Amino acid sequence: MNVATNAADWPTRGLDEGMVAADPHEQFDRWMADVVELGLPEPTAMVLATVSAAGQPRARTVLLKRHDQEGFAFYTNRTSRKGHDLDEVSRASLLFPWHRS
Repeated sequence: MNVATNAADWPTRGLDEGMVAADPHEQFDRWMADVVELGLPEPTAMVLATVSAAGQPRARTVLLKRHDQEGFAFYTNRTSRKGHDLDEVSRASLLFPWHRS
């Protein structure tokens, strides 16, 4: 696969900061609504990246349950590895892979 060739197909519109909501939760709502309207598959699927107390990074796909001003909630088993990671290090990263199929 030639990445440079595929890059030519990338959108050129870009992101204009003047179009972004001041509240990140409001902006996320806008993006989620766009994704749902476009009919992209699994709009609530997200990659959750955590790190253990020993510094071991881990990533896995989970489903968004809800989000609000307090953050993002997702389905998980609190006794799972990710649950333990979050108990040890209470920071994580989320990535929403909103790709057309």
